[in-house]
Amino acid sequence: RYFLEMNKGFELDVVRRLDEITDGVLSRLEDPKRSGPWSRRGMVTGQVQSGKTANYNGLICKALDSGYKLIVVLAGMHNSLRSQTQLRLDEAVVGRDTRRSQKFMPDGETHAMGVGLLPTLLPVPRRLVLHTLTSSKESGDFKRNVADTIGVDLGSDPVILAVKKHGSVLQNLIAWARAMAGQRDESRRMTIGQVPLLLIDDEADVASINTK
Repeated sequence: RYFLEMNKGFELDVVRRLDEITDGVLSRLEDPKRSGPWSRRGMVTGQVQSGKTANYNGLICKALDSGYKLIVVLAGMHNSLRSQTQLRLDEAVVGRDTRRSQKFMPDGETHAMGVGLLPTLLPVPRRLVLHTLTSSKESGDFKRNVADTIGVDLGSDPVILAVKKHGSVLQNLIAWARAMAGQRDESRRMTIGQVPLLLIDDEADVASINTK
């Protein structure tokens, strides 16, 4: 809230309404700490230029605080749009410039930006550790070799990604997640358990599923 008011110039009433809306959406998500398989889906609509990015950034922050471990934002079909989406996530959620640093550095961030520049009373060990497997570079979409180099433990520290809606990118992401946390169920199907996922389709009207 402080970031939106002081850094973005949002009016107090707007920030309060945003807080209420994101609480409402969060209340409709599944409790990430509930054991066993579950799936919850929905759609949030809004007018053009109505602040949808601020809405889902706020929702992501609250979902991370609630215990979601993997956040994936589908950001259209073009590198430029994906890069722009990642930059906004860097500023409002991650708090560091992912062009220079994707892995959280517990000894102190040297590439802080956005919310990462806000004063805090929390010591570093108590701050949320958040890694990114994508960056705001034009070429910063998900790549398996980059994810392996960063070396995060999927299901432990939370991870956030902004990816294009391309089949090859999504297949590589699924393959990486299965390699990191996959397990066979009773029917021998590969599943990924104990990793609460929040998937946000930021461009739901573009390259969506052909239900026919």
